[in-house]
Amino acid sequence: MLDSLDIKLLAALQQNSELTQSELSQKVNLSATQCARRLERLRNEQYIQGVVAILNPAKLGFTVVAHTLVSLRAHTEGGNEKLHRFIETAPEILECYSQTGDRLSNEGDDARSRPSQPVSRKDDPGHRQSGIG
Repeated sequence: MLDSLDIKLLAALQQNSELTQSELSQKVNLSATQCARRLERLRNEQYIQGVVAILNPAKLGFTVVAHTLVSLRAHTEGGNEKLHRFIETAPEILECYSQTGDRLSNEGDDARSRPSQPVSRKDDPGHRQSGIG
């Protein structure tokens, strides 16, 4: 169970995961010892899954972001598994969402659908940022 100090700690880490133990404890008004104990518990209880570096795509030469719609002709167990394996292993894919719903017609009408849900990437736990705090 998270308390207000845990939430402050997580929010501070999310803003800057490179804070020293001393800086972090000052930000959340805890002693360095208490801060270290809480951090260890949050990691053990998997509230903190990992720490990642956010790279500058422009510096790396990645200047295009493409959003594509992929549609399967038939949803077979084998086909779905093959697509999921590809998504999980392709480093170029940063996010993937699954959308369900009924197509009203093939003539450009909007699809009625539920909000899309992210498909998780097992190899990249810190990929998406959430708004804690």
